[in-house]
Amino acid sequence: MFYYLFYSYFSQKDYDNAKKALEAGNKKYPENEKLIEGLLALYSTAPGYNIEGITDILNDAIKEKPENPGLWSGLGII
Repeated sequence: MFYYLFYSYFSQKDYDNAKKALEAGNKKYPENEKLIEGLLALYSTAPGYNIEGITDILNDAIKEKPENPGLWSGLGII
């Protein structure tokens, strides 16, 4: 649900609400990898967001799920 809410806001270029949806989802479901991937998409493409802001989030997610190639790829992108 949170990822789809994020995507809806993101596609409308409402980046602040997109970020809020992902942060709320991440607090409730920290194991949900799609939410981390959404944060990566937000921080890497939305204007005004510093890509360095997601580095710690990605590193924490990799510690939890080192087998997820999407997280490693995201770290490589930034």
